[in-house]
Amino acid sequence: MLDYQFKIELQNSKKKINLHTPAILFEENNIHFAFITASQLTGYGNTKAENTFSLQIVMQEYFNTPTEHNTLGKDLQRIGWKINNKSSKLTTPNFKTLLQIDDKLKDIVYNMPF
Repeated sequence: MLDYQFKIELQNSKKKINLHTPAILFEENNIHFAFITASQLTGYGNTKAENTFSLQIVMQEYFNTPTEHNTLGKDLQRIGWKINNKSSKLTTPNFKTLLQIDDKLKDIVYNMPF
């Protein structure tokens, strides 16, 4: 499924954000995967519910490390995000741009069953 919106609230002692981002759901060898295109992170499990739960854990861990080291903005910009410093608004890179630069995403889109 190419048009799945992943929604999660990420919070730690330094920051809190609500994230709404596209994800790709696919299956390979009877394992269900959820891949967030804008962060290049993947969750997996035996069911869609398990891969969503796994992805929540992965996203929280990803969020914790750079916020604790004050590098979240730098890391997100490295993978194509835009940050408005005045409003702190985050904008994910568009899918077309990601498809041009991300080999993992290309492999998923062109080779995995949805």
